[in-house]
Amino acid sequence: MKYHGRLLIACAMWMCALAGRAEADLIAATYPIPADPVSGFSCGAGMGTDGGEVFDNRKAQSFTTLEGCTLSTVSFVASRLPGTDVDLRLNVMTFDAGQPDEMLATTLIGIESFYEGFLPGWPEDFTHEVDFSDAGVVLEQDRMYALVFLTDTTEANYRLYGDYGGYDGGQLLSSQNGSPYKPHDSDLFFEVRVLIPAPGSIVLLVIGVIRPGRRRSP
Repeated sequence: MKYHGRLLIACAMWMCALAGRAEADLIAATYPIPADPVSGFSCGAGMGTDGGEVFDNRKAQSFTTLEGCTLSTVSFVASRLPGTDVDLRLNVMTFDAGQPDEMLATTLIGIESFYEGFLPGWPEDFTHEVDFSDAGVVLEQDRMYALVFLTDTTEANYRLYGDYGGYDGGQLLSSQNGSPYKPHDSDLFFEVRVLIPAPGSIVLLVIGVIRPGRRRSP
């Protein structure tokens, strides 16, 4: 019986380790995408030329995390206009003194992922989910961050979608040619998800298995 007891304890330790690795995918911040964007708008992000002059238009959406842990995915709503021939870049950054600050993660999203034009097709053809789970970015609870949209070169005109409903945890900001980001009285549609270690429910099951064994021991 002592051997079986040790075996059960070893199994319990192994299952505890598995439980520690288990994770829950939770929404950390969101401004939900409506089924019918009656007060919606689109705004541009990307580099383009006009009269031989290059314009670098960047958009940022600040947000506050309700849940903190490892960044999982970022979702947003966007399309592209004809003539766009470079990928869209998405940066996840810290946010300090009203400006995007330190880079935490970045990725390029291929132009082939974006619907060309405007509505119809809302919201399925316009919603994009980007996986950041391998980036190892830790977001702190109740801290403000920013999603920054831009392109590395010309020609690009991406349209990001939002509305004037009001998100309490942040706001839309814009910058042109390196100018400080200017806040707007509006928000982009977005969702940020994080991976959080799940409760050790397996541990409770293991304890229940071990205890009857102990009662049967002499």
